[in-house]
Amino acid sequence: MGKYVRSELIKNKKSFDVKMLVIMPCVTVVLAILMMSGNYVQMLAYNWWYLIFLPFVVSYVGGHLIHREKKKNFHGLFGVLKRKQDLGYGKTIAVTFYLLITNCVFVGLISIAGVVFQSQISVMDNLLAGIVLTLTFAWQIPFVLFVALKTNTILAVMVNVAGNLIIACSFATGFGWWIPFAIPARMMCIILKILPNGLMAENAVMFGGYGTILSGISISLVLYVVMSGCLFGALAKQEA
Repeated sequence: MGKYVRSELIKNKKSFDVKMLVIMPCVTVVLAILMMSGNYVQMLAYNWWYLIFLPFVVSYVGGHLIHREKKKNFHGLFGVLKRKQDLGYGKTIAVTFYLLITNCVFVGLISIAGVVFQSQISVMDNLLAGIVLTLTFAWQIPFVLFVALKTNTILAVMVNVAGNLIIACSFATGFGWWIPFAIPARMMCIILKILPNGLMAENAVMFGGYGTILSGISISLVLYVVMSGCLFGALAKQEA
């Protein structure tokens, strides 16, 4: 399996997709600086990041990764591979690695912004938020790959970004926080005390504590496995 992951990373090393991992965090933080100042920079940047920009990065990179090879019939690899789903392993893990990288870039930038603008989110909270966002967004990778495999990248991006934005804003602060698309936003309510509408939570305790965070991560990781199984099953049925 490792050779498939290395292959994906090498193929995309100089692509625009990889550049997006740095460009989008920079765009998010710069826009927040231009539109807000002081304590509000981090709040606004985080709000945009997990509702819009991170879903877009995951959708674009993941969808493009599989759809461009689908158009070329996966370069004829299905004719020689014993296990077609091995391509799915490689692509899923590669994009998961990209997710970690882009979150690391964002956390680094937002921590620097916090020092410059004397914002109130601590470095430890930033690190925890970055880790939790990576874990709770991971399931969207095989989901996006599956949608792009069955349709195209544009639809995969639209579905995933809309799901994060609409469902998170509708359910993250209420009983339906366990709906997968709403989980990252709920976690940020707890860790950063930032609501999906960008305002500070007056009483973050009502959203739960570390038990809720563990529950959200657990749901997301189980769904990561389930969606990966759906993707691998779909790849196994592809024509050579």
